[in-house]
Amino acid sequence: MRHSRARGGGVVLVLGAAILLAGCDSGGVDASPMPVASSADSGASATADGGRGEREALTDDEVAAARDLVPRVVVALDSVRSRGAVTPDAVARALEEEGLSDVQTREETGRLLFGAAAPEGGCMYGELRTQSVQVEVGGAVPGSGCVPEG
Repeated sequence: MRHSRARGGGVVLVLGAAILLAGCDSGGVDASPMPVASSADSGASATADGGRGEREALTDDEVAAARDLVPRVVVALDSVRSRGAVTPDAVARALEEEGLSDVQTREETGRLLFGAAAPEGGCMYGELRTQSVQVEVGGAVPGSGCVPEG
């Protein structure tokens, strides 16, 4: 499920390819990045970590718990973005207020990458740009935490 927030303030739910967990004998979810939410113009990238780093697998319960937080996190980060206050400290504060911990940020040209530990396990990570917010759910990157090393 992808949740988008358009600049005009409307909310649109787009049902994409569903994650099919039935019949999965691994007991978890594939470790690849899983886009779950964005508040964006059409310029957002498909994965906030640029495909770098292999993420650890999450259990079904970890995925469900983290996904429940996504709408609140998107709104909090979109508020930071819309105020023009996209700084590592402002992003960390917004994520911590939503119950995330161990916040990591990295500034790159034109975007601020972030990652944080979700309360029930796994990571929420993504990016803020001038016109967009992207949030994803996935496992940690071994040796790096929730944001892969640049």
